[in-house]
Amino acid sequence: MGISPHHSDGSKSCPLIFETFEVPLTPTISLSAVEDGVYDISFAIVGAETWKGQGVVAADAKPTEILLKPGSDLRYKIIAPEGAVLYPAVLLKDGKSMTDRFDFNSDNYEGLPCGNYVLHVPSSAEGWRNRNLEDVKVGPDEIPWRERDIPFTISDGSPAIIDLGQIRLERLP
Repeated sequence: MGISPHHSDGSKSCPLIFETFEVPLTPTISLSAVEDGVYDISFAIVGAETWKGQGVVAADAKPTEILLKPGSDLRYKIIAPEGAVLYPAVLLKDGKSMTDRFDFNSDNYEGLPCGNYVLHVPSSAEGWRNRNLEDVKVGPDEIPWRERDIPFTISDGSPAIIDLGQIRLERLP
């Protein structure tokens, strides 16, 4: 569960104010240690789409009800031709990037909603371009690779964790 103070002007809190913590999965979750106010809340559980919304903490506040929808987490490991484990791929849903669902602690995507996806692994040249490093000379032990797109679908009834396993990239000639 994540929680941060809500700003009515649309601005975001400093990332250090955003708190992420584990809570027991019960029908009611009490936030008794949180100061009264309006908060932006995210709630994630394996096998469900991450829920994001607002909640009010006050003695007379009505409970915030959330309805979890089916979803999945995505696991994978990208292996370059020389055996190095690469930086994250780009996950697209209906052509739009899902970067807000990437978990930097696990290097995977979490709480993905149902839909059609493509995990796009950029070619080595595209990766260098995206990082504005195209003028950097490649070392002798670095082997360039082709891009790769892996389509998949998450639907009601999909496993809680979709594991694409090791994705080995094809070297360029």
